[in-house]
Amino acid sequence: MHRSTMLDASSGTGLRRLILALAAGAVALAGCSSSSGGGTVGADDSGAADALPDAPSDVSDADATPDGAEPPWSGTTVEPGCTVDGCVRALKANGGYPKDFLATFAAADAHVDNGIAIYLITYWSDGDEITGSVYVPDSTPPAGGFPVVVMNQFTSGVGAACAPSAGQLGIGVASSTALRGILTIVPDATSYGPDHLGVYLAGPPAGRAAIDAARAAFHLGPAIGQPVARRAVIAGLSQGGHSTMSAATQLPTYAPQLEIRGFAAVAPPANFRVGANAIFAQGKGFGVYVAMRMYTWQRYYGLAGDPVFKEPYASQADAWLTNECVFDGATGNTGTLAAHWPTDPTLVMTDSYLAMGKSDSWTAGWRAAYDASQPIPKGLTKPIVIFQGTADTTVPQADTDAYVAQLKAGGVTVDYRLVAGADHGSTALSAFTVSQPGNEDAVTWIRAQLAP
Repeated sequence: MHRSTMLDASSGTGLRRLILALAAGAVALAGCSSSSGGGTVGADDSGAADALPDAPSDVSDADATPDGAEPPWSGTTVEPGCTVDGCVRALKANGGYPKDFLATFAAADAHVDNGIAIYLITYWSDGDEITGSVYVPDSTPPAGGFPVVVMNQFTSGVGAACAPSAGQLGIGVASSTALRGILTIVPDATSYGPDHLGVYLAGPPAGRAAIDAARAAFHLGPAIGQPVARRAVIAGLSQGGHSTMSAATQLPTYAPQLEIRGFAAVAPPANFRVGANAIFAQGKGFGVYVAMRMYTWQRYYGLAGDPVFKEPYASQADAWLTNECVFDGATGNTGTLAAHWPTDPTLVMTDSYLAMGKSDSWTAGWRAAYDASQPIPKGLTKPIVIFQGTADTTVPQADTDAYVAQLKAGGVTVDYRLVAGADHGSTALSAFTVSQPGNEDAVTWIRAQLAP
């Protein structure tokens, strides 16, 4: 059964400590950063030299390694108004932080190999404009260019204020690979879908946004003044793990030509229909995560029927979800959103939805939505690794055991690795301020897939 996807308290504290320091030091660090943090990179890439003064001026797309065939591309990184999947609509330098400063916040078992230059990005994916952030190592790129990781975010909320790119939260999300010499792009899950609220834990848009983030990253070389290799791994923790498995499911039909080398998921939630049925039948276990999913699914999929929530939740939900967060994107602090939602579903859900869950009598539209968000990547030939902490109470081992069994029953090959004693936020691919016994294993696996 799916439970909440929030990082545990210890990881949140460590990340908040980092974010407060980053915010306090941002102005002073601007002069130390490899990026000016200033203007937007122009449509003709003429801003690249200003964005990274020390970068070579002759970097072109030809410097990248074309590992896989790609759709035609104009050669211009930023194309405002473009509508080709993965095309970059906007790119803006947003400062950066040096290695020595970041290292002072690292957990004892964490590695900080480099500082980072940060960019804000907007790209196109399957009919929607996706926002995000890019973290470029300030170290010398390897031969052929920086390889790419798409690091899908853990849950922060569904409103724009909760986006990792809204502030410093993205550094924590990206840190496992961005601080290890790998160009890392973090899509904002808050921008998935055409609504002002990002659709939460919906498989197809999340998977496609992750795939198109890789395509966008492959084209960044001319604008950032560094070569980028056209090979990527897609990864993520919790909600990000679900997005990763959704990308694996979408890849064979959506973008089989892209050089996506593998998929690394940590504690990916699954089986949402079974989870909702149990919550509604038992009258407990509801909360912000189920509320976000139910509310945004109805809007995204255009599901007919009664309102999801009864009053006062029906009239307050949109404002709460728009303006409040689980984790605030700007500060990284724990937000106020979760406090609005009780654990008893009978206080929140309308009678028709309670009845559907108790009897598993979901309408055809809801059944289709549940099916679409159960990622089983049949036909995928790329490697998949799943990490799971044995002490995780957010997405418990039993839940992931069941999901892995379903994957194998569907003919999917999975490398399943348990991390003894690790909880939800301290298994792997969490913030570098948190001790994570499985993180080095995860990074080693990612690097092996990205090898030329």
